[in-house]
Amino acid sequence: EIAQCLVGSEMCIRDSKNIEASGDKDNGGGPGMMVMSMIYWCIMLSANLGVMNLLPIPALDGGRLLFLIIEWIRRKPMNPKYEGYVNMAGFMLLMLLMVVILGHDIINLF
Repeated sequence: EIAQCLVGSEMCIRDSKNIEASGDKDNGGGPGMMVMSMIYWCIMLSANLGVMNLLPIPALDGGRLLFLIIEWIRRKPMNPKYEGYVNMAGFMLLMLLMVVILGHDIINLF
């Protein structure tokens, strides 16, 4: 079930929308279910963050791992100056993506 939710299965999304914090017996579990749901979301957020961080994008851990693989193949270290340029460019692209997504969310809000 957890593996299905990692890819965003419809069942997990549907179940997460039915959570209530009121504690009524009609809501399918009360406060205990709410705590379990919060723990579940923390686990899913942590797993997704770990996977995203390992993508080979400069300025993330996956980007550093990619540089290490390139150094291993070439058998000599990369020039730190060029590595810094690539990481800065990757960071700027990530920030640009963040601004675009934030703008899209603000437009959809209104």
